[in-house]
Amino acid sequence: MSETPKIFGQFELIEVIGTGGMARVYRARQLNIERHVAIKIMSSALSDQEEFQIRFKREADVFAKLEHPHILPIYDYGEQAGFVFLVLRLMEGGTLEKRMRGKQLALTDLDKLVSQVAEALTYAHENSIVHRDMKPNNILLDKFGNAYLMDFGIAKIVSEAQSSNMSTMLGTPAYMAPEQWRLEPVDHRIDIYSLGVMIYEMLTGKMPFNGVTPYHLMYAHLHEQPALPSQIISSLTPDIDAVVLRALAKEPDVRYDSATELARDLSEAIRKQTQDTRDNIASLKGEAPAHDEDPSVKSDVLGSILLALDRPNKRVFAVPKVEDFKKITAADPNKPVSRSKGIEVWSLDDILQELETAPPKTMVNTRDLGAVIRSSLQNQSYLGVHCHPVRLRPQYMELTGETHGLLVADVEPASLAEKAGILMGDTLISLDGIPLRNQDDLIVLLSGERVGKAVVVRFIRAGLLQQVDVVLESHT
Repeated sequence: MSETPKIFGQFELIEVIGTGGMARVYRARQLNIERHVAIKIMSSALSDQEEFQIRFKREADVFAKLEHPHILPIYDYGEQAGFVFLVLRLMEGGTLEKRMRGKQLALTDLDKLVSQVAEALTYAHENSIVHRDMKPNNILLDKFGNAYLMDFGIAKIVSEAQSSNMSTMLGTPAYMAPEQWRLEPVDHRIDIYSLGVMIYEMLTGKMPFNGVTPYHLMYAHLHEQPALPSQIISSLTPDIDAVVLRALAKEPDVRYDSATELARDLSEAIRKQTQDTRDNIASLKGEAPAHDEDPSVKSDVLGSILLALDRPNKRVFAVPKVEDFKKITAADPNKPVSRSKGIEVWSLDDILQELETAPPKTMVNTRDLGAVIRSSLQNQSYLGVHCHPVRLRPQYMELTGETHGLLVADVEPASLAEKAGILMGDTLISLDGIPLRNQDDLIVLLSGERVGKAVVVRFIRAGLLQQVDVVLESHT
């Protein structure tokens, strides 16, 4: 970020109290009425973009009108010395993340905080606003332990102002819903999923999903089921387990439809809790820990990052700074991208390697089977997916009775697979009851004799076995 002037309009910047790849937050003194405020100054790489400035000013008008007891109020916003900024109420209690830092939250405090945050979310959702980056760092506390939600819509503004050549989004990997990872259209239920992750963290002191890289986290959110809270803390009841698991459902339709419904069920489950044997409990009240209490603990493990999906080259980028993102999107796609400065780059081969599978030399492309088998068949039927053979994990072997499957690496637009709802990351198990162990199985089963007929496709998604009926089409 470029050097910021000490006098910023009618504000005197005193000290930095928060920093990240998208913005820097200062404690500031408002000179005309002698009060202290927080000023969030967006990165110069964003502020310099005309598209970002237009979106920021339009959306800030909307966010500034959100008047709710548990939404941090915006005092002002604008542009000064080439920087776009927000002026916010200064909260001396710090962030929820800073207060917890790996500890469990007292159940009474958890009940209170979730109720307050849920009220704020429901109010925003009723006004057609989705937060998109729910996490403990975006919840501020006052000295009484009351919660205030901040940064509504910033993720949407940043993402939509980026390169049109790639599908992009902003989020914090540990809290992102499966549909965010898939870069699908999202609605208010992604906020409910993120709140579910936070509840799990506040109950257990642990995250429901873990990973060394953003890709590891993506795979976990898409495919793995978290340990029950009661498996980590034995005194927690099945009622609490049920609430958390519903909030963390992979499919949006299975989740709670409103944050207030989630908070109500959690409150009821907490009231039924007769004992609490946890021994690492934090309280929302009192003094927050010093900012540099433990230098080894980062305030945001992976931070809010930009994800860019480069479909033509089958690569995904995770970039913590807007400046680096701009360099990547403008770079030659045929040249390797530097992994320095926290940039994560993974390709399909990277994904397969991290899944501990051996990538085959070629990938099955059912759009062009003729190029794969060079047969004399006149008609070729296709699904429109790119697949890799994989060995199933033990729990999936038990679920399906099979040892292998085909990992869907990409789905062609407007293909049969897309129309049937098959997604990247699904694992195809069988077609018409016949196991799919390798590419030859798929080639044989998609031969001309099945053209025009319905076939049953069984696949695994998010740990569940599912099936769809697909009528194969002719492809010459």
